[in-house]
Amino acid sequence: MRSGRSIAIIVALFIPLLGGCSAQKLQSRIPEHITLYLEEESRILTLDYSEYLTGCIFAAAEPSFQHETLLSVGIACSGQALYCMENYDHSSFYGADLSDDPDHFPEWISPEALEQEYGENYPEYLKKISAIAEKASAMYPEYSGSPANTVLCRISTGLTDNGGYPYLPPLALPCDKESPEYSGSCTLTDEIVWQSLSEKTSGNILPPNHEEWFTNAKYTDGGTLITVRFGNFELTGEQLSRALGLRSSAIRITYADGMFTFTSSGIGSNTGMSVYSAERLARGGQCAEDIIRYFYPGTDIVNTGQLSF
Repeated sequence: MRSGRSIAIIVALFIPLLGGCSAQKLQSRIPEHITLYLEEESRILTLDYSEYLTGCIFAAAEPSFQHETLLSVGIACSGQALYCMENYDHSSFYGADLSDDPDHFPEWISPEALEQEYGENYPEYLKKISAIAEKASAMYPEYSGSPANTVLCRISTGLTDNGGYPYLPPLALPCDKESPEYSGSCTLTDEIVWQSLSEKTSGNILPPNHEEWFTNAKYTDGGTLITVRFGNFELTGEQLSRALGLRSSAIRITYADGMFTFTSSGIGSNTGMSVYSAERLARGGQCAEDIIRYFYPGTDIVNTGQLSF
């Protein structure tokens, strides 16, 4: 009888230890601080994790958006950041945990840039976003036991691209086409186009007929430009977008009256969550957890702080 009671006592003491180890394992995935490599400045910052997510939320969404939209954005950015930290070669950004390169990492905006952008409204916005980032910093979406690469875009083309993971399928989001920011364009002379792309196409030979400068464009079903021939060079949509300062890689190219017009659809990578559609869902009563599961089907939200949504 005594031995039975002893075993029961030992088990009762051991179970909380198991729970504590499990919680500690989950918590260890989320750092208190991160180092961030700034590409343009070639320097590394050390930030609190929640402070980092604050800059990510500001970069991806309007601070006036619904609380549930902003929280879902913070959770998605947390998942992508943790995925990058666990899977990327850190030597490519000088040993930092993350980089601010928006093509591969969550986009991030510094407090200095935000203060300049929002002026006297910045303290109010900062208070709101910081509180949401603090909550999001205890969470991340996971898939098969690991952080999910939960990328997002501000506005999709109306059909997101397949992101290469089961939780990043193409999604039809026709309401994105209703955004006043859906389409953007720039019209440039042939000389400016050549100068803008010359760094990536040194030694390029261009046809005398300007209408033949860009040929053999290949697109995804969602309208994202995969590659295009520029003279005898092949450019990716990302390279063209970055060189010309366009808002996305969903680019259509036309030539008329001696000028090239580059028309882009959506804003961002056209993969994963559309923040514009997320805002529509939040206004319709969807919570952050619902929004995450809609855009990243098959993922589960890990909540290391056990905070309520």
